Amino acid sequence: MITKSGIKKPSYHAFSLLKQLGEILVNKGEGYVVTKESGDRYQVLCYNYKHFDYTYYLHPEASTGINEHYEFFENSENLNLSLEIQGIANGKYWVKELILSRDHGSVLDEWLKFGAVDDMKQGEVDYLKQICVPYTKVEHTSVTSNSIVFNGLLQPHEVRLLEFNLLFGES
Repeated sequence: MITKSGIKKPSYHAFSLLKQLGEILVNKGEGYVVTKESGDRYQVLCYNYKHFDYTYYLHPEASTGINEHYEFFENSENLNLSLEIQGIANGKYWVKELILSRDHGSVLDEWLKFGAVDDMKQGEVDYLKQICVPYTKVEHTSVTSNSIVFNGLLQPHEVRLLEFNLLFGES
């Protein structure tokens, strides 16, 4: 989950996102899980899982190049996900979104962009440690119809966590 140089791999970040889920399961389905904590605090974990296809199992271990890493999955289609959480309190919500994908948090993809060198110096390792993290975005949204809608397009292998916390409700 961590490279020998101390860079956190996507699996590390994925477990970190799972740890942020609430204790109460609200709903789950293909590509998502919705949980809740006490009060009006919701978490939505979305994912676009891709399984290896049969050709992966036909290649001897270490017989493929590092650049061919993504060629052995069943498909490489994006997932268009639309979710609505109903029955929540109206009011102003703080929304945090964390995205783990090939573009955000993937040490392999950043290392390939970096030049895939084996003899990195400490400054270069420190650079990768800083950029190999999930993308984070925070915003506020108002809920007026007792529901929140999330629409998102997830890349293959992407994991996205959304947190909705009620700041103040309508009186």
